[in-house]
Amino acid sequence: GREDVRLWRMLPQHKLVLLDETEEKTIEGLGIRSSDNVLIEVRNTDMSWPEEVSNIINQNRVIDRRAPTARINGTTGLNNLGNTCFMNSSIQCLSNTRALSVYFLRELHLREVNQENPDSLNGLLALRYGNLIKNLWSCASRTIAPLKLRWTITKFAPQFTGFAQHDAQEVLAFLLDGLHEDLNRITNKPYTEMKDSGDRDDAEVAAEFWGNHVARNRSIIVDLFHGQLKSSLKCVMCGFTSVRFDPFSCLSLPLPENKNVIIEVFVVRLDPTNQTTQYCLWLNNQYTLNHVKKRLIAKLPAVTHFLFVEVESSTVKRIIDINETLRNINFPLYAYELPGNGPTPEDYVIVYNRHYATIDNYFFSWQHRQVHLFGTPFVVPTRRSEETSQSVSVKERIRTYVKKLYNFDEDFSGDLMSNINITKVKENGRDCCVCPWRALCYGHTLLDAPELGECEYLTVDWSSAIVHLIRQYDDDVKTIQDSSVADAKQRQSQPVDLSACLNNFTKEEEVAEWYCERCQTHRCAIKKLDIWRLPPFLIIHLKRFTFQGGKWVKALRTVSFPESFDPTPFMVQSSEISQAARMRTISVNRLTTVLVEADRGDDQYDEVSIASMDDEELVNSNNRNPFTNSSSLSYIASSMKTISKSKINDQRPFYDLYAVTAHTGQMNGGHYVAFAMNPNKQWYCYNDSQVKKTTKKRVLSEPAYLLFFERRNLNLDDLLPSYSDRCGDPLFDYDASVIMKDVLRDNSDKDRGLPCSIQ
Repeated sequence: GREDVRLWRMLPQHKLVLLDETEEKTIEGLGIRSSDNVLIEVRNTDMSWPEEVSNIINQNRVIDRRAPTARINGTTGLNNLGNTCFMNSSIQCLSNTRALSVYFLRELHLREVNQENPDSLNGLLALRYGNLIKNLWSCASRTIAPLKLRWTITKFAPQFTGFAQHDAQEVLAFLLDGLHEDLNRITNKPYTEMKDSGDRDDAEVAAEFWGNHVARNRSIIVDLFHGQLKSSLKCVMCGFTSVRFDPFSCLSLPLPENKNVIIEVFVVRLDPTNQTTQYCLWLNNQYTLNHVKKRLIAKLPAVTHFLFVEVESSTVKRIIDINETLRNINFPLYAYELPGNGPTPEDYVIVYNRHYATIDNYFFSWQHRQVHLFGTPFVVPTRRSEETSQSVSVKERIRTYVKKLYNFDEDFSGDLMSNINITKVKENGRDCCVCPWRALCYGHTLLDAPELGECEYLTVDWSSAIVHLIRQYDDDVKTIQDSSVADAKQRQSQPVDLSACLNNFTKEEEVAEWYCERCQTHRCAIKKLDIWRLPPFLIIHLKRFTFQGGKWVKALRTVSFPESFDPTPFMVQSSEISQAARMRTISVNRLTTVLVEADRGDDQYDEVSIASMDDEELVNSNNRNPFTNSSSLSYIASSMKTISKSKINDQRPFYDLYAVTAHTGQMNGGHYVAFAMNPNKQWYCYNDSQVKKTTKKRVLSEPAYLLFFERRNLNLDDLLPSYSDRCGDPLFDYDASVIMKDVLRDNSDKDRGLPCSIQ
């Protein structure tokens, strides 16, 4: 596609100029003369660009013609280092989380690196990420190669090593957790005991669970991204309910499971002159294959029996039992018509098409030929025909079937069809079913006897001279599509709304076995999840990947998501509206100070009493951090909305979309692209190193995988820590340059000489 090709103008001394990619530009407008050389660059299979990889290795200088995009803060691309689009998209979305970027641009992370935390990454991830954020917002280069950050991630998370495709949500979760532990303000995590909820009020239990959480976890990540879920289990016998309130940083929503799925079936008729027909049936995935058979017989009244198989690489992967559940079957299926008017079909044999290819270089004598299977298998009956009383050999039946299937003329196929070689093979179509394996036999020749024996699979061995004719026939003959195909595609294309995903997340579900404390035995229970507390920045993960039939399958349903939404209907209907509104005005620093006093034994405050305080009592009026703001910092900070001084306890907590990670393709061969709103209110598409303007309409139509929302009317200063009143705090009383040297000392030899940007 157009996204996989770039054009370069070649200058003397092997210098390259990346040409402007806008469609309005002409050759004359780009300044290309008749004597100039233009280089066409094609993206690698691992989604990296050859030019970027070469420059990362050789540190060559590349001139950029896309100056208007590069001068805008936050529009720097990230080089694909070999299927690292999953990491690049997550980083770009986090980079456009303005409060977090301001935190790193003010270098507040240098004051909060916690080396004493045994769960931390020794502060290395926080420092690497902070340096990358500075480069992304400095406009110093059009692209950056995040080598050092990737090395840090793979060092502490070996599952991300290599050049395979990974999950963007998994690396995002690792980044958030790693940054939190590196920046945790708690040096010694106290022991906390989770008490049973009993019959206490939910607000009291939630405050206790949240207090235990922040007693061990207090960082900028907790302040910005952590919310709270209510999980309840109710015994169906005695009604006893156990309630927990667990924190979350990413709200993972399973897509609503559509009980009806598209069953794609290719029907192969017994008469080869009838073309193969494709059907798409809309059935409940709990049904058995017998329902598919009934639907097909209703469409084809003359047919009474089918053989259902899974075909893979021109061989039958498995024959499916008629009573197997549809959700355990990999589609599409092939349904072969079988003869027989009674309750059971006649005997049959499965036939493969194959030919031999000669190998010039081989070590053993039996290796001079190689077997190749092609085309679609076909089924031939083996019983005596009802139209004639004489027995017809299986070999003759196959000859007749093939002649009709490929429409061979008698003059052309006389000698060829009479000398056709049919062999007995195993299910894989490559090994003989008669000879032992040590004989290295490709198949035992079938004789002209009516009986087939115990063999169930045969092959038609074609000569190389006719193989190309058969393949050409397969290409020319198109499969007929039934009207059900268009109807099924229309049903599948209907999008599911984000509210449906939230309703599906909060619906009740039955737990088969749960230990009830009141009954003192295992009982069935009703489980329910509810949203209790939402963070200032909400990350929603749409769980598209599920493990079905022994492999990972991606749900291709389109999820429509709004530009802004009100999550109140999906929260616990007690005091969530006023609680969410208060969270906009509560200063994180003041709340942290109160919790610290409570941890030290001061019973003057608890979280319930905090919630009842006036807004003016909670807003911290101390002087903010005196760090000097750079142009990048002021650029982001200027876009943050100031808080209203009026009472807002009765307002709903609206959230606005600011970033999206989209995934196209399947799990192993897909590609991640990020979309984010710049502080200038313009949406940009971050496709690895390519950063282009885009429209809000396109963003809302993308196959979203991660959604990033920001609560409306946030005050930037209320979310960032202030150290003006912490001069004597030993945790923050140190030189930032010293901590950087200490953290990076052990890794300096490994990082030396690694370029991190392309100028």
